[in-house]
Amino acid sequence: MTVVRLHSADRQPPEAEHVSCDQWGRPMFRFVVEYPHLATPSGRSRTWTATIWAYDAQDAEARLEAIRRAGRLAGQVVETGPW
Repeated sequence: MTVVRLHSADRQPPEAEHVSCDQWGRPMFRFVVEYPHLATPSGRSRTWTATIWAYDAQDAEARLEAIRRAGRLAGQVVETGPW
C-alpha cells in the first residue's frame, strides 16, 4: 500500500480498490490512521496503522474524532466479500 500525505504536492487519484460508494452513490475514499503502539525491545516506538473510509479529509478527521470519543472493539474480521 502506498500512502500519500494529505498535504503532499504530488497527490495522485487513488486506484479503484481504494474508492467505494455509499448507498446514495457518493464516492468514499480509504484513509490511514497512524498510532504508536508496542515499543521494540530497544525502546523505539512502533507506528501501526488502521484504515477508515471517508468522503474527504475533513470527514476522515471527524470520523477519527468519533473513534477517540467512543470507539470500541466490535469484533474480528474473518471473511471479506463484495456484499
